[in-house]
Amino acid sequence: MLFCLSLAWRDEAEGTSRVGGVLKAILNVEQGDGHQGAVILWGAALSWLQRLERKKDAVWEFRFLLVRQDVTSGLLELHSTPWSSCQPLFPDDNRCKEFYNTGRSQRTASSFQIDLSTLLSQKYSELETDENSIYRPCYPCLPHTGVRRYYRPVVLTVRAGDDQICVQVPPALVQRILLNTPPDKLHKTIAPASEVRFIQVVADRISSILTPMKNTFLLTVRSHFQCDDNSIPVIQNFLLLDFISLES
Repeated sequence: MLFCLSLAWRDEAEGTSRVGGVLKAILNVEQGDGHQGAVILWGAALSWLQRLERKKDAVWEFRFLLVRQDVTSGLLELHSTPWSSCQPLFPDDNRCKEFYNTGRSQRTASSFQIDLSTLLSQKYSELETDENSIYRPCYPCLPHTGVRRYYRPVVLTVRAGDDQICVQVPPALVQRILLNTPPDKLHKTIAPASEVRFIQVVADRISSILTPMKNTFLLTVRSHFQCDDNSIPVIQNFLLLDFISLES
């Protein structure tokens, strides 16, 4: 059980910050013994922010958090995982009463215990595999390895007159071309009160790209040729590096 004190990134949009393209929020909390710490919210856990803001004076129960040591300060931090949850405790809940009745002044130290085998498995052991030889989740790696979906690589055919080439488009650039729409949001609405879904926006975007003479695009392509002994190309690959839409 924890008491929420503040959001560390309150000056930024909705208490969140973007680090390496991943959204996170840092929540300052306090235990019943007065010990303060931080809960790092990642991914879907960012939806907790509005509830936490509405019930600032409540004692919250967090479940399935990951304990990690901050590489800079050396202090232990709590991180949300895809399985984490939180809910406020009612004032008449015995756990809430116990939280406030705890003698904070009598507890000046805290400890974290972990058995040796678990520590070694987290630090040095190879990931286990299931019956299909698929690697099991790396729980110590969370939250940076949370499940994320990507578009499949695509092949873009570029024509100029009678000439054409096939250009490979990597997943990250596919998402950028599709207006930075994540693949896991395709069937969601673009706004709470809207009936338009992201998949419709993506379909319109693809249609505009494939419509001749409707738009002009500037492509940056990296080429790779492999020639035989007679300098005749036997392998040629083109990789798309950048895609910019120009007004026609």
